[in-house]
Amino acid sequence: MRSHLQSVVLFSLCLSSAVASPYIYHRRPVLQEYLGPEADQNPPQPTEPYDYVVVGGGVTGLIAAGRLAEHYNVAVVERGGHYEEMTGNLSQVPGYTELFDNSNTPPRDDVEYWWEIPGTPETNNRALNFTGGKMIGGSHAFSYFGYLRPTYGAMQKWADEVGDQSWTYPNTEEYFDKSIKFTPPNSTTRLANATPEYDSSLKGTGPLEITYPRWVHPFSTWLAKAFDALGVKHTLSYANGELLGSSWILDTINSTDGTRSTSWTAYVKNAPPPKKKLDIFTFTLAEKIQFDGTKATGVAVTREIPNKSGGPRSIEQFTIETKNELVLAGGGVLSPQLLMVSGVGPTKQLQELNIDPVLENDAVGQNMHDHIVFAVAYRVKTPTSSILLDDEKRWHEEDLFKESVTGMMTNCGPDFGGIVDIPSDLRNFSSSTKADLGSLPKDWPELIVVSFPLGHDYPDDGYNYASLMGVPMTSMSVGNITLSSTKMSDKPIVHPHWLTSTTDLEVSIASLKYMRRIFENPAMEPIIIGDEFAPGPEAATWAEVEHALKNSFRSMHHPAATLRMGRKDDPNAVVDSRGSIMGLDNVRVVDPSAFPFLPPGLPLAPAFMFAEKITDNIINDKKSGKKKGHDELRTDL
Repeated sequence: MRSHLQSVVLFSLCLSSAVASPYIYHRRPVLQEYLGPEADQNPPQPTEPYDYVVVGGGVTGLIAAGRLAEHYNVAVVERGGHYEEMTGNLSQVPGYTELFDNSNTPPRDDVEYWWEIPGTPETNNRALNFTGGKMIGGSHAFSYFGYLRPTYGAMQKWADEVGDQSWTYPNTEEYFDKSIKFTPPNSTTRLANATPEYDSSLKGTGPLEITYPRWVHPFSTWLAKAFDALGVKHTLSYANGELLGSSWILDTINSTDGTRSTSWTAYVKNAPPPKKKLDIFTFTLAEKIQFDGTKATGVAVTREIPNKSGGPRSIEQFTIETKNELVLAGGGVLSPQLLMVSGVGPTKQLQELNIDPVLENDAVGQNMHDHIVFAVAYRVKTPTSSILLDDEKRWHEEDLFKESVTGMMTNCGPDFGGIVDIPSDLRNFSSSTKADLGSLPKDWPELIVVSFPLGHDYPDDGYNYASLMGVPMTSMSVGNITLSSTKMSDKPIVHPHWLTSTTDLEVSIASLKYMRRIFENPAMEPIIIGDEFAPGPEAATWAEVEHALKNSFRSMHHPAATLRMGRKDDPNAVVDSRGSIMGLDNVRVVDPSAFPFLPPGLPLAPAFMFAEKITDNIINDKKSGKKKGHDELRTDL
């Protein structure tokens, strides 16, 4: 038996140097859709200032850039290259997603398509990595695909906290819909008992494709029966402002060829040509924001130019200037780091590193929230991705994908879930935990449980392995980001403080017990083989479960709220309700670092909404002549 987590769920986001993937998983190519050597070897030159400069070519940066380029000349600064070139099939084929499992291994600087930052040793003296995509498309180029929106109550809390009712669910729904294009499930390729009655009210006018995988893991059909037996209601989707219930999970998948749909494919690569200039500076590190007083005028960068002959890259340094605004899209770790090395941050931090202050704000890099994940696992009688450890079976599945876009490789794994509150008989909570949970909106769920029939990190012993992955939704532990030096090329220091909140610990222990209850339900009995594999029957008492949990949980890589949105009089706020950094001119934030908190669900869907909404603010403010702050627009309605 093993008490550690077997596989990590990386439904994550972030900012986005280039070598072949370290994973040689498939022996025959499934896809060979490369952009060609000219993609990164004929880089743009900044001959004149751009109307807007976007720092970060990841999830939210490309949304902002694509929309702004419909009206203005735009530059994007991205540390990495194109994921089709850097990871090939691994990023594009859903079935390879589980191979990007890296949060519990030592940081690797040789993998050039992601950045890894070790968290400080904390819970049980474990130092887990923070990981983000260092490539066009950001972390969404290798994370899992789930698309889940927050609840009505969560968005009302958002609007109330920032003093702007434009952030309620009804008022943000247009931006959720603006980003997506929904395709109903393919009933000819999915199992008959796993073809969902989809939500016909789900609409969208945007470019990001969301649909259901063409193949269903059989394990998930049994999980659906278990949730039914436990009285968990079935809901049509997690994309309508309600989360409680069980449902098949929508994924960001191209409905035609089955490949990953990202902000890169949706807003740039497959989008109509921009009406204005859109220059993407790949392999380019943003070093420091340039200020004239408190007005941002551009960003100093270092660019690596790939050698067409395959030799060492050349290095050049220059400044990319903006006429209007600098748009930060580096994510919950790198956006605050860039601000701090540029002189915007806590007074003590700037003084310790002798950084000339532009704006002192002690909230920069603080208030970090993240999701954790942990597992309960068994050997099962249904086929899982454990079968892919057999070369012949893997080759067969790869051929199915290549020839007809069917089979196991069309599915990234977690295709069914249940979102619940902890049952009353497991709520042995302290008064402080009860108070914390009572402070949340009534429709804010406490736990997501997803199927995880993936086996690449289990023994190659001929058995199929499957897990339930639990993600508590009520994160109360608060971390922070600080600098290790004055250079963006040096990794910042991340203090995640996972499970330091009594609430988080108690909810997590109760969640693991509930996940065990699912496996122990008679509905699951026909497919279970033997005893619990992880954490194992030796974790029985409250103290033993706590020990196993602290030794096995991992980060979901969802750092948020490190540049927290809030009211002008909120000492923990950095960004106003229109995305502008208060106290600065011409700097916006379009990534989850500016969320006021980490909402329930998963952050991908709200990140798309957020970038669409803030970019709309940028365009409208430019038309009306407004440049910053907009405190007069903060209203309590």
